[in-house]
Amino acid sequence: MQYSLAFKSLLKSTDDRTAFLSEVPYRRSVPFLSKDAEEAGLSAPGERDAIFVMTDSGADREGDVIISQGVDVEQFRNYGSILWGHRADLPEFVLGTPAEVAKEETRILVRATFLKEDANPTAERVLRMIQAGGVRAMSVGILLREYSEAQDRAGYMPLNIIRSELIETSVTPVPMNPRAVLLAAGGEKNTSEAKAVAELFEAVADDEAHVAQVAESAGLTVPQTKDLVQRALDELLGKTAYSVPSGDPVTDALNYYARLAAHNGDK
Repeated sequence: MQYSLAFKSLLKSTDDRTAFLSEVPYRRSVPFLSKDAEEAGLSAPGERDAIFVMTDSGADREGDVIISQGVDVEQFRNYGSILWGHRADLPEFVLGTPAEVAKEETRILVRATFLKEDANPTAERVLRMIQAGGVRAMSVGILLREYSEAQDRAGYMPLNIIRSELIETSVTPVPMNPRAVLLAAGGEKNTSEAKAVAELFEAVADDEAHVAQVAESAGLTVPQTKDLVQRALDELLGKTAYSVPSGDPVTDALNYYARLAAHNGDK
């Protein structure tokens, strides 16, 4: 956020904006949305992977909007790096590479693969923090190619960023957007306990009266609720991307179920 404010102050005061934009990257933290990796066109995360939404077309705290369709991701897809806090000045801040990039109509996602501990101990530490749920945000670094100042949004010099080039993306503990959450992360889980919880969910799904009660309280239909239960089962049994683990499979299952219900069945 501090970088963004400094950038805008320079942008507003410079005489040659074209030259300025060709040299200075603009960085902004963005939200993550809950949706299975399969639906986003990405592979499920491996043991050293984490899936993030890097950017979307919504406004951040400053009122800025990055138009996802206008972001050029090709150079990043081919040669980009995953950094820590936009630090590219030291090797230990290079955490990994973008294994896959998915560009959708209103958002851009990445499956990031983290370096092994013998290559970079910092990457191992950050990955463990992600898997533990302590770090859940990402911020993008872009070069502006075309923009306009938004007159209809609050904030300090809110921008519509129409065309840009993605040059890097960084894991960060302090996102600009307060809705930022991690989409999915790889890692081991306790299979036997997960199966036990799966049996519990199966029992819930067979209890029509209970399903109806849950559906009513969540504002869902009975079929939607049953679908949520099945999706929770699929995740527990490893059929879909595994969310950030808490270390307790029961808590993980309940949190996943509650998150899906909160989205009224939309992932």
